[in-house]
Amino acid sequence: MRIPKPINHTISLDPGIHTSALRSLTFHIDSLLACHPSPNQASPTGDSGPDIAENYEANADLKAQLAAALKSCEIELMVARGELTSSQRNQLSKQSRRGLFIDNAPDCVLGESKIHGLGLFAGRIFESGDIVASYSIGIENWQMAQYDSLPPEVLENEWFVGLNKTIAMFSEHYAKTSFINHATSPNCGGSWREMQIVAAKQISPGEEITVDFRSLPRGPIPIPQWMH
Repeated sequence: MRIPKPINHTISLDPGIHTSALRSLTFHIDSLLACHPSPNQASPTGDSGPDIAENYEANADLKAQLAAALKSCEIELMVARGELTSSQRNQLSKQSRRGLFIDNAPDCVLGESKIHGLGLFAGRIFESGDIVASYSIGIENWQMAQYDSLPPEVLENEWFVGLNKTIAMFSEHYAKTSFINHATSPNCGGSWREMQIVAAKQISPGEEITVDFRSLPRGPIPIPQWMH
């Protein structure tokens, strides 16, 4: 039996109410996918063919969306329950003081990072070359300045994006890209002329987005020791 194509819609989630349900749904979808490890493999009952493949793809897409929603709910619960580490709380506090949130990575979600504090995680599969984040989203909230004119707080906290040897941009607001962590072997790179962060390889849902910050233009600003 072929399942109908899903209808795209948006709902508001209450972390306290929906987190358990999302975990149960994700487990159920995992069980369905386990019956078909690949779209071309027959089910235990011997079923196969294009209907099975379409069902598999629909379930895999649903799993990615559920995983993204679940991670968002879990991080909100951590904040509400005071379960964040002091480092994570400080990071959120510093970012929150900057005002408006710019969602310049709409297919990614925030979550607890194993690298440092909070991180940005894929909410769907990204293929190599896919745009993961774009600084053109909410560009009106960014300011351009020469490196020697950047505010001290921006320089101290690395809250700038270098565009070339002389010009960088920064914002009084904070964005999803503010939570991207540094890695010397990252899964993303920058297309800085287009002001984009691009997948360097296939990225699975729930995988943390990382960039080698040393690859960004920095002008005269030295690379801090923690990036080595």
